[in-house]
Amino acid sequence: MATTGGLRGHQISFSIPHHDRENVSLWIQNVKTFFSTTAAQAADVSRTFLPATGSSMPGSLFSPVAASTAAVISNVGGFGGPLGIGMDVLNDQNLIALEDVLEGITVHYAVQLTSVLGHFMGEIRIQAAGLLYDLATIFDRRIPDGKKKFDKVSLSFQTDDRGYYSAVQELFHLIGAPLSLMAVALVAGLECFYTCPDWGVRGVCNTALAQIVFENERTFLGEDQLAAIWNLFFSLHSIPLISKVFPDRIVIINALGLLGPLFAPADLALSYRVVDTLLRLRNKTASELRAIKLTVRKIFERLGPSATAETAVVDKGLDAFASGFAMFTNLINPHDEYAYDLLPWALENFTAAILPVQKGSATPAKKFPIADFPPLTEFIKSLANHFRAIPALVRYGACVCLHSALSICPDMVSNNRELYVHIITGALDTDYSSAFLYISMLDAIRINGDEGIKDLLSTLRHQDRLAPGYDALYADPVQVKGQELLLTDVLRVAVKASPPLPPKTLQKMANSLEYLTKGMQLRQLEIIRLWGSRSEKFDTFLMQTLVPYCNSPDEDIQKASISVISALVPSLVDASTGDIAFLWAYLHSLMDFKNKACVLQRLLDLVKLFPVEKLADDARRDLLRALFKLVFHQEPAVRLMVYDIIGGLSEFWTSNGLFGDAISIMFLSIGDHNPQCAKKVIDYIFGLSDKSFPHIATPLGNVKDAQGGPFPLLLRAYDELAYSICMARERTEVGDLIKSITMEDKVDEFWNFFLQDAPDNQLVRPDDYNYARNFVHTPFWISLLLTKLEVLPPSVAEGTPRNVMPTTPAGKRRFICGFILCLLPTCGMPDPVMRNAACISIIRCCFKGHALHSGMMRGLLEFASQQMMAHKQWTFQLSALDILKTVTRLKLPGISPAMLVQYIDLSLDVAYNTPSSIVKMGSLQLIEVFMLVFPHGIAEKLQEVRDVVRALIVDADADVVNYAARLFPLVFRCVPTAQSDDFIGYLHNEIFVILKGGPEASADPMISSLTQEERDHVVRLSVQALGAFNDPAVAYSIMQELLPFLRLRPFSIRCAAVAAILSQMQNLDGPRKAAMMWAVLPLYADPNENIRRVFSRYLRRAPSRLDALVKAVPPHPDDSLVLPSTPWEELLTDNINCTVNVKNLNDILFAVDQLSSTYESDSLPPEDDGFRLPTVSQNLMSRIKDLAKVVAGPVPGNGVSEAMYYLQDLQRSPLLQSASILVMSEFACIHDSTMQDVIDILSHHLNQDVSSESAPLVEACMLGLRNISEFSPAAFKQILAKLISPPAPSEGDLMALFYLCDLIQDICPNKAVELLRKYIPVITSQRHAIKKRVLAVYLTVELAVMSGQDEMARVLDAIQIFLDAADEAELRVKIYGCLGKILGQLGPKHALFRTLLNSAKKDIRSKDPAVRLRTLDIIRTFSKYMSTDEALWFCFLYLADSNREVRRKAKEILVLEGMLDFAIPGLRSQKPGTDVRRSAILESCKLPSIDKRAALLEADDDSDNVVKVPLPNDDPFNVRWYSSERRRKFSTRYGIPEAAFARATVPVPQSITVIIDDKCTMIKTPTPEALAKYQMLLNLDNISILRECVRKYPQIAADLVENILGKIEREIAPRNFEQKDANIVGQQDSDEERDPNGSGVGLNGEDDDVDIEAEIHHIDLLSNLLFAHDGIGDKLPGWLTRLQALIAICNNSARIIRESLYTTLESSFFFFNEYIDIPIVSDEQYEALEAFKAATQEATLEIVKSGKTDKFSQLEMRKNELNDLTDTKSEQLRRLTIMALHGISGYGLCHALSQASPETRLISAFQFLSDMLENEHRGVRIAVVEALVTLSMLQLQGGGKASFIAAMQNIFQSFIVRLNEDAGFLYRRKADIINVMAQLMSYVPDTELRSQLVSTLVRLWKDPDSEVRVTAIKMIQLLGESGLNEVNERFKIIGDTREYRGCCRARLHGLIACFRGR
Repeated sequence: MATTGGLRGHQISFSIPHHDRENVSLWIQNVKTFFSTTAAQAADVSRTFLPATGSSMPGSLFSPVAASTAAVISNVGGFGGPLGIGMDVLNDQNLIALEDVLEGITVHYAVQLTSVLGHFMGEIRIQAAGLLYDLATIFDRRIPDGKKKFDKVSLSFQTDDRGYYSAVQELFHLIGAPLSLMAVALVAGLECFYTCPDWGVRGVCNTALAQIVFENERTFLGEDQLAAIWNLFFSLHSIPLISKVFPDRIVIINALGLLGPLFAPADLALSYRVVDTLLRLRNKTASELRAIKLTVRKIFERLGPSATAETAVVDKGLDAFASGFAMFTNLINPHDEYAYDLLPWALENFTAAILPVQKGSATPAKKFPIADFPPLTEFIKSLANHFRAIPALVRYGACVCLHSALSICPDMVSNNRELYVHIITGALDTDYSSAFLYISMLDAIRINGDEGIKDLLSTLRHQDRLAPGYDALYADPVQVKGQELLLTDVLRVAVKASPPLPPKTLQKMANSLEYLTKGMQLRQLEIIRLWGSRSEKFDTFLMQTLVPYCNSPDEDIQKASISVISALVPSLVDASTGDIAFLWAYLHSLMDFKNKACVLQRLLDLVKLFPVEKLADDARRDLLRALFKLVFHQEPAVRLMVYDIIGGLSEFWTSNGLFGDAISIMFLSIGDHNPQCAKKVIDYIFGLSDKSFPHIATPLGNVKDAQGGPFPLLLRAYDELAYSICMARERTEVGDLIKSITMEDKVDEFWNFFLQDAPDNQLVRPDDYNYARNFVHTPFWISLLLTKLEVLPPSVAEGTPRNVMPTTPAGKRRFICGFILCLLPTCGMPDPVMRNAACISIIRCCFKGHALHSGMMRGLLEFASQQMMAHKQWTFQLSALDILKTVTRLKLPGISPAMLVQYIDLSLDVAYNTPSSIVKMGSLQLIEVFMLVFPHGIAEKLQEVRDVVRALIVDADADVVNYAARLFPLVFRCVPTAQSDDFIGYLHNEIFVILKGGPEASADPMISSLTQEERDHVVRLSVQALGAFNDPAVAYSIMQELLPFLRLRPFSIRCAAVAAILSQMQNLDGPRKAAMMWAVLPLYADPNENIRRVFSRYLRRAPSRLDALVKAVPPHPDDSLVLPSTPWEELLTDNINCTVNVKNLNDILFAVDQLSSTYESDSLPPEDDGFRLPTVSQNLMSRIKDLAKVVAGPVPGNGVSEAMYYLQDLQRSPLLQSASILVMSEFACIHDSTMQDVIDILSHHLNQDVSSESAPLVEACMLGLRNISEFSPAAFKQILAKLISPPAPSEGDLMALFYLCDLIQDICPNKAVELLRKYIPVITSQRHAIKKRVLAVYLTVELAVMSGQDEMARVLDAIQIFLDAADEAELRVKIYGCLGKILGQLGPKHALFRTLLNSAKKDIRSKDPAVRLRTLDIIRTFSKYMSTDEALWFCFLYLADSNREVRRKAKEILVLEGMLDFAIPGLRSQKPGTDVRRSAILESCKLPSIDKRAALLEADDDSDNVVKVPLPNDDPFNVRWYSSERRRKFSTRYGIPEAAFARATVPVPQSITVIIDDKCTMIKTPTPEALAKYQMLLNLDNISILRECVRKYPQIAADLVENILGKIEREIAPRNFEQKDANIVGQQDSDEERDPNGSGVGLNGEDDDVDIEAEIHHIDLLSNLLFAHDGIGDKLPGWLTRLQALIAICNNSARIIRESLYTTLESSFFFFNEYIDIPIVSDEQYEALEAFKAATQEATLEIVKSGKTDKFSQLEMRKNELNDLTDTKSEQLRRLTIMALHGISGYGLCHALSQASPETRLISAFQFLSDMLENEHRGVRIAVVEALVTLSMLQLQGGGKASFIAAMQNIFQSFIVRLNEDAGFLYRRKADIINVMAQLMSYVPDTELRSQLVSTLVRLWKDPDSEVRVTAIKMIQLLGESGLNEVNERFKIIGDTREYRGCCRARLHGLIACFRGR
């Protein structure tokens, strides 16, 4: 017996029985052999981890003694192994000596064999396992089913690929018990591998160790005392120390789970340590998480109720791990969070495990939630310090525990209300994870009184999605901000439902603030605020602690602390006076103007709540003073709150005697720049006006209404209110108010606010002055109010009384002007609006009502003239000019003339010399006012003004140029009559020099330096200035000079000339005015819209801009050529009594432009609109006739020739030529003397060809001649004689005669024959252009209708000659259109009609849809004159056409022309189909894939045939778009009014050319009555109509089908049809005889013999005819059989050609390329490739050696032959395939749409189509799939057809067999087969077949072909969406856990989504 010391606490004592020792020795020999041969390398590897000699651990089996003993016997017997034992020495004599060694060696080899069980070689693993099994059988030969179980283990060692842990576990489960004798020793040996660096060895050994311990439970519980389990637990910590990766960690976790039932109840300390360690593991994998959960759950289950605090027995030596929930407390620490991922799960499972057993139940209650569990509640309460801990990890851990506890016991908080504090406090935690959990708990718990919390939380979570849009956000941001929900609002409701917090707790929170970070401080303050609002008593200590934080340097802390104090304000009711004073002292110090707005807003909110009635008297006054200081804060929100406080405490102010001070602040604040603040102030004043200030209510209301509007209106309201207050000062209440307003401290505050940084003269530098104050309080109101109240400014010297006037001039001016000076800095403000308002206000301050304050005006003018004009800043200079301009506009007696006299020279000097452009404009504005107010008084300086303005109209600055250009005509309006000639001469000379150019222009310095654009600008202004003269004596001469400018091309000069002439019209007498109006009347239709707008304004008597300006600013009453020269300094004395006109005082509020803005009218009235690009039309002619009567009229005397001269002169302008013609024609109608001349002129213009350039002129002449002819029939005869007089007619003459044909018929019809004799030769003569001949056709047709049938015949003969030589299709269409007129009278007697009809019969069979469409025009014309057979023949071909557009248009024409009236009775009861699928097929008449391909081909053809030449646009102004409903929908959506599109929707008048084209054609728009009559037919599909036609005339339709089918058969397979019997041939002959063609032409056109497109057309045509024959006659089955044969022939021929082509290519060595790696799969290919290389080399060598190319040429020739053969075969293959596709489409749809086919026929068709799924061509298979699906779905819609379903089921069964057995040979055909079956499987009732299909589809998910995989997945999705039960049954997931099922479904969805994307 061997006894050794303990290994890591093990007590090893065992001995091998004597009867087993020999077998053990033999086993050792076998092991030695195994390690020396098979596993030599494995032995070395396993031995490398054994401790070295002398370094082994005490008590080890491999101690030095054992090692030395082993070494002594190692070489006995010659085995040579390191531990070898010679069997010859193991006899009876020495067996006793070696008995200790035998046990050790046995254990050693057993351990060594265990370590190699995870070897990478399967043979070594199996042999090692076998040796261990042999050792077990030595000790126990009766292992039950041992051999069978070991074979299973051996198989596991062969197949397992995850570390072989399961196989090792099964092995030791088998041999563990037999090895119980040496179990402890084996475990001790395996423990040596805990620190092995090889994780595979570690895992195997640990697995074996755990299983040995488990199988020998009693041994290790009793003898070993769990030492092995402790060592295994400790090894978990050693893995990270020896390896950076530890995949075997899960082995130890599983081992602990296996052993859990052993140690859990026996050793609580070990159990808790294991749980703690497992939960704290770092970087847990998913599999480790599952293993940990399983292990911990087993431990918890074994702990049971013994772990509760009441029943647990804790040893004194155990630490806190032995007490239940204390384990979770230790998991919460500030250092790591590795246990937090499993903490909720562990807490729930531990609670479930230790729940007490319910009465009457044998198992614990493990269902959650539960009502209450005291141990869990006590555990949560014990975490009170953790909830408030500083480390975030600790708080988060406690939060997780509470969250999990609430999921177990939802009523825990309601039963323990103190926990509610932790939840509310935690919701504001700075740790977002904790805060999120607390908020979710707040949503989940149930507390009485917390109604609405869940709704608030829901709103808070969805607030981002419900956020206001951009418009709402920026339209009223204050309101939107108020609607925002915050977390604090939710917590406020929650706090109300909780018990109050103890005061000491709040004090502790307040005291701890200084130790927290900023974020924590803010959260803590928020918590104090929430709980403080529940406080019922005032807490002095808490208040004293919090108040100092109001002065924190951090802004956020300040705001938060103020909010806290606001929450504590209600408790101030019980506060003492000292506490109130203490708090107010802090608050008053914070009410500082310099504080930030956000802090002040919080503070003012606090003040609103503050009990001000408890303040002392001094504190109340301090409050009012502080509020007055805050009135000047820059933030409007702060001022708004100040006004709220002052206005809301009105009763408080009244009761304390402070009402006057408070209301005066409100009055002084009326001028707040922010409209919202100003309205708030006025609203509060309004609330008091009825009681205190009723006399100022009206002007106060005007101020309120003017807020937010234009500044001028607001200034007027300010002035009126200030004047009302001033005038009511005698009343007591107003007097008291004025006293309060004018208190020195208040007015000085405003004075300092505006002028604190200003110099003594108040003219500040804009860079040094903060103009932002003007946007707080505008100075306008203060200045107007205080000047009206005569408030004196602060004294200059300190100690000097305010009412003492200084002695210096500047001081006197300051004293007199007073608060006007507050406006002076604003006069230097660059902002134009504020600056202009300041200038207006500063002048209105000088008036009290209408009376002038002379001293203020004098001081103001001194400021303006002496200081502001001399200032360096341009803003003050401009303000000075504005002040002078405004004073001038006031038209004050004596003072305004003095302005002109004293400052005209200054203004001219500034305008000419100042470098500032804006100052130049200011001086020009002053000059403009001078000329408007004193048009006579400025005459003396007018030439200087002219020269300055003339120089500025070419200034470098564009704004100066524009303003000078506006001013230039005004200069000439002010010219006295005595100087008119001089000024006209000036303008004439300048225009002449510029237009003439040359040396004179170069010599003029004013012109030579100008650019061409500037010269045109000067000319335009000069022309415009000519119209400004107001002198009748020179008006006529001016107009004569202006008339030549009407012909100039620049529209700006032409526009100026028109405006000038129209302006001078008022200065002419009657005769001259009439002549001039005729001269300018053509300008009414000028191409330029600006010119037409000028003319339109004149017609409406709208004044021009100059006239409106002069009218808006009337002259001064004292204006004269000589003005007084008294300066204003002498006039503005102190005793002057001067008043101003009210209108003038109000007019200065607006600029001169604003007063005259009504003259502009950008829109034209409807009667003058429509000529945006003037079109010569009848509308224009009518408008000119009306205008001639209204504004022109007859011209008396010599004026006729003069007007005629002017009109003829205008014809020289190409732009006005047409309009002049129209005016001239109307002029001739009114003045007979000019009739002949006008006719000659118009006839002369017509004698030319019509082109795009001459068309408007020709059209105008035609309109003019018609106008004259309608006015005078006698004149028409002259016109007719004039038009036919030229020997060679022109296009213009022919067009004019055609346009006048109706007048020829009415006035002189006898001329028709003469005209025919003249113009019929033009049709037949080829010397004339095509266009002229066409016009001759139009004309002669109209004349022939008047002349009789003989003349009609002659015309038709000429037209036939013309058509025989004409090839253009469009030309023929035009001629066809006009022939209907003759046809209606002559009938189809002429040969031309038969020729045209034969042409139509030929074109209708063309392959080109456009050609077939053109024949519709002929059919439309000849429809009433064709025979029945002809009409029906056309109807059949049109309705069955292959093109959808041809069918649609043909149906419309045939129906509306009455050609289908015979079908109406049969179709009257038929309604449009409701089946969407069937309707779509009837619309396209093709399968979807075929229809899509045809559409693509048509698109390609259209792109190839696009006409590149730009064609005329029939809607150039998009009138149709603007008039459409689509445009109206967009306008409604974006809020655009319809009035904006009123002009755009007016149609452009039609030109004469369009009218003529419409007149030529007989195509008429169908009437509403006709549409209503035929609406039923128009709504039906073509096939339904065609079927009714076939039913009425079956023989004609049958003959047509036979003809087409026979032609197709002969084209596809002529050899197959050469031997047809004579009956069929005879039938074909009879078909030819019945063909209504009569010409013997075949089905194809001339070029359609071998055309694929023609063949496709015939097949589609045949298919549509077959559709219509359904249920009619008995020939349809035979035709379908022949069509089926054709399809089979096409497929078979294509297959043969495909095989032949591939064989030819493969056999040819040209198939291979030396640059491309083509796989070689046969010897023949290899030989061909070698031959190709050899031939190439020979050819190359021949070229190099001899220079010959014979062999190379032969190679190239063979290549070319092969290429030609390939192209020919490929084209044949393409033709056959395309024909097969269209044949399949027709064949399949014919059966699908059929409602009369028997089931046998349908089954045969289904079988035929199914067989074609084997076809090699993918396109054919796709068409077959669509045909099968369409056929089945349409036929099975109504149910029934059991035989058809059974046949379909049999076919599907065969498909599934093939997919399972021969799938390898189907290749991609599988995708099409499963596509068909999946789409039609819902009709199959066999559930077994459905299940087989689903299984097959799932199997195909792994098909090598990606297309098959994608299709299989999509089909599964299709079946699932269609509700197939077998899919759901097939994918029913069976698993142990919910996680497994979810995982499987997620992977399945992911797979489907992946392939769906593909």
